[in-house]
Amino acid sequence: MEEKQKLGVFWHTQGSGKSYSMVFFSQKIHHKFTGSYTFLIVTDRNELDTQIYGTFSGIGAVPQIKSGSRDSLKANSGKHLKELLSSEHRYLFTLIHKFNFEEEITKRENIIVISDEAHRTQGGNLAMNLRNALPNASFIGFTGTPLFKDDEITKRIFGDYVSRYDFKRSVDDGATVPLYYENRSEYLGLKNPVINDQIRAVIDAESEDLDSDQRSRVEQLFAREYPILTARKRLDAIAKDAVWHFCNRGYKGKGMFIALDKLTAVRMYDLITHHWKLTVEQLEKEVSKGKYGDQELLEKSRELQWIKETEICVVISSEQNEIQKFQKWDLDIEPHREKMNTQDLETRFKDENDPFRFVIVCAMWITGFDVPTLSTLYLDKPLKSHTLMQAIARANRISEGKNNGLIVDYIETYTALLDALAIYGSGGDEGGNGGGEKPEPPVKPKEELIKQLEEALEATETFLQDEVNFDLQELIKADGFYKLAAIEKAVNAVYTNDETKRKFQILAREVFKKYKALQPDKVLNQYAPGKNAIDVIYSAIEDNVVSADVADIMKKIQAVVDESIENMVAEPTLPSTTGRVMALT
Repeated sequence: MEEKQKLGVFWHTQGSGKSYSMVFFSQKIHHKFTGSYTFLIVTDRNELDTQIYGTFSGIGAVPQIKSGSRDSLKANSGKHLKELLSSEHRYLFTLIHKFNFEEEITKRENIIVISDEAHRTQGGNLAMNLRNALPNASFIGFTGTPLFKDDEITKRIFGDYVSRYDFKRSVDDGATVPLYYENRSEYLGLKNPVINDQIRAVIDAESEDLDSDQRSRVEQLFAREYPILTARKRLDAIAKDAVWHFCNRGYKGKGMFIALDKLTAVRMYDLITHHWKLTVEQLEKEVSKGKYGDQELLEKSRELQWIKETEICVVISSEQNEIQKFQKWDLDIEPHREKMNTQDLETRFKDENDPFRFVIVCAMWITGFDVPTLSTLYLDKPLKSHTLMQAIARANRISEGKNNGLIVDYIETYTALLDALAIYGSGGDEGGNGGGEKPEPPVKPKEELIKQLEEALEATETFLQDEVNFDLQELIKADGFYKLAAIEKAVNAVYTNDETKRKFQILAREVFKKYKALQPDKVLNQYAPGKNAIDVIYSAIEDNVVSADVADIMKKIQAVVDESIENMVAEPTLPSTTGRVMALT
C-alpha cells in the first residue's frame, strides 16, 4: 500500500508552465479512468495557490470563484478544509498550513494529492497531519527544480521521476530564455594577511563582557564570514559596480539584488542610492557641457531620464523590535517598512511600466515569484541546491525584447552553481561515478532509521535527567500555564553552563535529523511528543542566541575588517567584451 501511494516526481523547470502540466495531468486522469478521483493541490505560498487556481479556472476545470467564498474550492481555514475533504469534488486547493488538525478525515483511496514544490512541502508536522487525515491517498510531487543527489526525502516519499522537462529543453522550446553568468567578485580583495589575528584580539579583549548567547551569536556570524562579507568598503565597491552595471545594460529590464541579510539589505540601499545619485550628477554634467552630438545627446538624455525615474526599494520581512535593532547599526528601517506596509510593491514590481525597477531583498521574492521583465539578478548571498536554482530562475521568464537573463555574482557562488547546474541540466543523472563502484543506496531501511531516532531521543532525555536534573516527561505532560513554567525550567537547566548548553544543542540536532529522515511516515506519531518537547527547548535557546545583542563587539570587529578590505574595483568596462559572461544552458 505504501509503495502504491507513491506516484513519483514530475520535474518541470520553473517558469515554463508547471501549473499547466498539473491541470493537463489531472484532466487526462479524469478522461481516461473511472472512479470519481479528487485532486487535492497543495502549495506552501499564497501567491502559488492563487496562480494555480487561476490556471485551473482559466481552462474551465473549476469555476472562477474567489477564495474565501462559501462555495470556493480553495480552503480558507482548517475547518473549511475538513468540510471540503468530507465531500466529493473533482478538485480542491489548499495551503499546507491549513492542515492544522491531526484527526483522520476520510479513508477514500481515490484522492490524489499534488504537492507543488515537493522538496519544500513534504516534511514537517503539517505534512504528517496531511498523511494522517488522508491515510489512503496517493501522492505525486511537482517541482521546478530537480532531485539533487542529497535529496533523499523527496525520493523516498514520492518515488523517482515520472516526467522530466529540464532547463535545456525549456530553453530549446522557447518556454524560457537562456541564462548567463558573470563573476564580478574578482574586483574585490583582502590586503591584510593577519586580519584573523586582529579579529581574535578584539574578541579576546571583549569576551569577559559577553554572555553565553552573545558568544554563540558571534560564533554563528563568523562561521558565515559575516564581518568580511559586510565590510563597508566591500559593500561600497559592490554598490558602485551594481549601479554602473544596471544602468549600462542593453535590455533595460528589472533588477533584483540578493543581500546577505536584512541589515545588509538596508545598508546596500543606502550605498546604492548614494552611487545612483553620483551617476545622475555625472550624466547631468556630461549632457550640460555639450559633450555629445545631436543623436548621442538624445540617447543620453533618455538614459538620464530613465535613471532619474527609476525607484529602488527594499523588501524584507518584519520582526519584533526591528527599529531598535537597525538603529544599533546606524540604519533606519522605518521609511522602508512604511513603504512596504502602505504600497503594493509586488504588483508595482511586476508592472513593466512602473518605475520601481530595482529591488533589494535577502529572502523574500527569491522563490515562487514571477516577474517576466526581471532580467538581471545580483547575487551577494551564499545559496545552494534548490534555493540557488530557484533564485536564478527568477531571471528566465519570457518577455518581449528580452533575449536572456543574467546572473551577476559578487560572492563566488560559481562552484555551487556549477554543481547544481550539472544536475539541473542533465535531468538529475550523475553519469559515471569515476571509480566504477556501486554507490551507496540513497535510502536506508526504515527500521534502521527508527532505531537511530529512538537512540537519539533516549540520549537527549538521559542527558537532561542525569546532567542538568530535568525530567523531559514533565514538559511532555504539562499543559497551559504549567507548560510555560516547564519550558522555563528546562531552558534554565540547559543553561547550567556553556558546556551543557552546547551538548544539548548537539543532541537535539541529532533528534531533528533522524526525525526528518522519517517524515512523514506515520510511525512518527508515537515519537512526536518527545521530539516536540525537545524542539521547544531548542527553539527557546536559538531565539535567545539570535536575539543576543552583539552590535557593540561586531562594530569593533567590523572596524578591523574595514581597514583590511581594499577596494579593487577598477573603472569598469562593458562585460560583453571581456569574455567573462558564461552561458548556463
